[in-house]
Amino acid sequence: MELVQDVQGQDRIVVHVVDDDEAVRESLVAVLFASGFESETFNSAEDYLALAPSNGDCLLLDVNMPGMSGLDLLQCLSEQGQRTATIILTANPDDRLRERAHQFGVIAFLTKPVAGSDLLEAITAATKGE
Repeated sequence: MELVQDVQGQDRIVVHVVDDDEAVRESLVAVLFASGFESETFNSAEDYLALAPSNGDCLLLDVNMPGMSGLDLLQCLSEQGQRTATIILTANPDDRLRERAHQFGVIAFLTKPVAGSDLLEAITAATKGE
């Protein structure tokens, strides 16, 4: 895990947020910042792939986005041999989607709107390898 140091020299976990909804991205970043996490946002799976970030410790990923879906992104990353602790966020959960996500090693499958405490618990578990 590659940690980023804050201004006091403390290591901070970096969370990448991939969601097409700007309001969702902004609220997730606010929760993450208030809890001491660094974050980077991407408005699509394609943007995430194009920028190929390597400093992320955890990936918060929406499923239903225009263009490439979150699960398509996971498949692409898997084919490239990239593994990042991933948490799925979706407004439309179903068992088939959950099963497919877990095939890619998803740590948590959360339904929007997600409680901040549930999100932080999932991120903590994901970054500690639980």
